[in-house]
Amino acid sequence: MAIVTTVIMIPLTLIIVVPGVILEILEIVVLVAISLLTFSLVLDPPSPIFKDFKVPLFNGDLGGSHLRVKPEVFS
Repeated sequence: MAIVTTVIMIPLTLIIVVPGVILEILEIVVLVAISLLTFSLVLDPPSPIFKDFKVPLFNGDLGGSHLRVKPEVFS
């Protein structure tokens, strides 16, 4: 009986443990890759594609400035 239990339990253990170990390794690899990418972007940002892009909220403009009538229209 012990031999039958051992023969059944070893494959079941491998089926459960091996994918878990592989997933843990993949998780660590992904986290390290994200960390390295983040640090590389912080330390050496790419060339500013949006260098003229300004967020309106932080620019003192709450939006809608393109809808306002310019003073020179009436002069």
